[in-house]
Amino acid sequence: MRELYISIAAAEGNIGDIYIRREALRAITKAGVVPFVYVGSMRSSYVDAFHISPDRFVTSSPGQFLRRMVWAIGFRRAVIAMSPGPAALGNSMRAIVKHIGVAVMFSVARLCGSKVLVLGRSVRESNRVSLFAEQMMARAAHMYLVRDEQSVHLIGDRARFVPDLAFVNFVSSADDFQRPFVAISLRHDRFVDDDAFDALVAEIRAAGYDPILVTQVKEDAPRHRMLSEKWGLQHVDWPESRTHREHEAVLFDCYHRSTAAVSDRLHVLILAARSGAIPVIVDVVNEQKLHTSLDAILAPQSVLLSSQGASCDLDFSESERLRIKAAMSSASAKLESALTDVHRVVS
Repeated sequence: MRELYISIAAAEGNIGDIYIRREALRAITKAGVVPFVYVGSMRSSYVDAFHISPDRFVTSSPGQFLRRMVWAIGFRRAVIAMSPGPAALGNSMRAIVKHIGVAVMFSVARLCGSKVLVLGRSVRESNRVSLFAEQMMARAAHMYLVRDEQSVHLIGDRARFVPDLAFVNFVSSADDFQRPFVAISLRHDRFVDDDAFDALVAEIRAAGYDPILVTQVKEDAPRHRMLSEKWGLQHVDWPESRTHREHEAVLFDCYHRSTAAVSDRLHVLILAARSGAIPVIVDVVNEQKLHTSLDAILAPQSVLLSSQGASCDLDFSESERLRIKAAMSSASAKLESALTDVHRVVS
């Protein structure tokens, strides 16, 4: 039986990172492989959110993980999977050497008869050496799936554009509950103009909804607390006492009660849309993540909050919600087709 080697270590305070890595793990193990999971320095609450069976091999030791993986490669039993997310094409010598090392390992693993998968990758050009290493990884991989068209342009024909893994297994259902809220979730590291934010809040209220701030990424909480106090808005916070699994449930409950979600976080927009909310991108100058990942799939609305006088003219209608639901269903079907191909490769 083949053995899956995958790392789930990521940004610990980001529910979106957990969601897509959990779906990658589930998708591959459905093919009957035994998972061997590296968790790095992630805390127990983070690891618990993956629902990994206690009889599975889980380690925080990179040496133990690598030794076992090398053994499996030698016996042609390994399935090596690169977890979804942005490719870290760092400019430091250490980052470049590490990237080249991973590319060489992938190439050797394939030559030895093991399977290599890259799922949900997103690539932005940083330096030629790191990009070349990423292209080596794509050539070594049996499947190299990317979540945006710009990555295809950079990697070439070996890259296959499919929807983000957060679209997997979307089920459209009829609303049998009220949606009184519009969720707002903003990155902590981007400028928001007070007048533009005030105009957004005013438009949401004029449309008959209550704007609420939602923290899906723990780093964003201080900004949301500030905005909550300044504008008198409800804030769905993430207290230290709440586990990752518990907070994910709180988030989905909030999104199910929201008619729309306004955010510059990719997985806020997708997870909210999974729950029936209308996604609205918060634009930034030279934005290279949200539109390239979502425009061809959902064609979402957008609003600019970084400059004074930015106009808000958002569509919260039922027809827009139904359009998004149809697009979500289509994206999920495309992703399922790609994951079927993954199962075929692994089997």
